[in-house]
Formats: sequence, C-alpha cells, structure tokens
Amino acid sequence: MSKKSLAAFGALTISLALAACSGGGSNEGTASPEAGNTLLEQARETGKIRVGTEGDYLPYAYHDDNNQLTGIEVEIMELLADDLGLEVDWTPAPWDSLIAGVDADKYDVVIDSLAVTDERKEKFDFSDPYTRAIGKAAVKADSPLQSLSDLDSSVKSAQTPTSNWGKIAADDFGMELVVSEGLVPSLQLVASGRADTTINDIVAFRLYQEQNPDVSLRLLEGEIESPGCCSILVRKGEQEFIDELNAAIEKRIADGSIGEITKKYVGEDLSARQNAK
Repeated sequence: MSKKSLAAFGALTISLALAACSGGGSNEGTASPEAGNTLLEQARETGKIRVGTEGDYLPYAYHDDNNQLTGIEVEIMELLADDLGLEVDWTPAPWDSLIAGVDADKYDVVIDSLAVTDERKEKFDFSDPYTRAIGKAAVKADSPLQSLSDLDSSVKSAQTPTSNWGKIAADDFGMELVVSEGLVPSLQLVASGRADTTINDIVAFRLYQEQNPDVSLRLLEGEIESPGCCSILVRKGEQEFIDELNAAIEKRIADGSIGEITKKYVGEDLSARQNAK
C-alpha cells in the first residue's frame, strides 16, 4: 500500500477533523433549552433543534472546501427538521465524546450513522432507521483471505472498539481487535501487517479507493448489514418528539427523498426499508 497515498488521505481527514473541532458549528449564541419543557416544546419555542455529529466522516457529515458542513446525514437531518418546522443548530464533535454531548446538554440529538444497541437504549432513545449501512472487509491485495467466511478468531481486525463495525468484528466474527481510531489509521495497520483486515462502511471504502487509486487494497466477497442502523439518537423520555421525527422519516423514505440524497453522494439508494423498525 502506498504510504504517500495514505498520508495524503490522512492529511485530508485530519484537516477536516480540525475544522470540525475548531468551533465550526453553528451553535454560537444559542441558549440551552429551558428546564421543564419537553424537547418538542423547546424546539418549537426556539425554532431550532440542536444536533451533534462528527463532522469529519465522508460522505455522511464533513466540511467542504468552504468549511461548510455537508454530506448525506447533514442533508437528511435538515430535510427532517424542515418537515418539523425547525432549523438545525449543528455542533461537530469527535466520536469519543459525541454521544456524551447529549448528557452534557451540548445538543439534543445525534446523527452519525448510529446503530441501536441494548447498551445505548439504556440511556437514550432512538428514531426509526432512516438509512441502512452495508459493511465490507478490506485487506491487502495479496492477502490469502478471500471472503467473509474466512474471518474468524485467527484474524486480526483493526477497529474502533466502540463503533458499530468494531462490535460486529468482535462479536459476530470473533476476530481479535487491533485498536484504531477511524478508517485511515485502520487501513494503515492493515498495510503495515499489524492487522489482517478492517470492517467499515462500503461507501467509506469506495471513497477511499477513488481518492487513492494506486493503493493496493481489496474488498472481500460478501456484505455485512449493520443491524439497527442507522437511527437518530435522542435524549431519553422525548417520545412526542420521536413520534414527530418518525413521521417525517416515514414520509421521506416513502417519497424517495432520502434515497435521492444518498444517490447524490454514492450513486445508490441506501434509504432504510420501511419495515425495518
């Protein structure tokens, strides 16, 4: 694998992350909601919904050349908010503190390709799925691994342990995890031979390959669908807001709007199946 290509892609990712974490959010001067009101009441009173996202995850939520937040989930969230008569007040945050930002009252909801898990449901509520995530496993071109059926406890996978894909690698395939923080570091571990593979979103891999055509990277045969993905995380006990949000999600899946947004970025309809609740 070309170190130069990895470095270039890594530099891009780092620059986007710095932009995301340097106060690029639109929440300056926005007061926190008053205690005692429901989230829906607060949102309608202010005309805004406070939303957290990573802000450096191509093509879902990232900063463009003009440092404007854009991407699949940015467009979806703004579409749904508009259906609720609201504007979105964005706050980019790093993954390791993103969900905790809801507890810290930095924002009210999180959209970040999140899967619904039992552990997360203990503290938060979730909308119905709005898109689905398809995973693939990447290896070096000369790897003896050929398909997902080759992945087992003898294989080392570079993953962020708390991510959806990290849990799938460990729990579903029984692989030993080599701890990493994000796609590019994971691919670097695979390239160096410290890991055999890494599982991530097929869209992320496609973009990486497009931007790094000389990189010696191959995707194994077979697809992995992340269960419970992808839903919007909402602070606990806000069923009235979730009901309104779910109605908007159902409407925009049915009329094809969410599918058109994903096609715009990746050429494929990744909207959630309407019975996937």
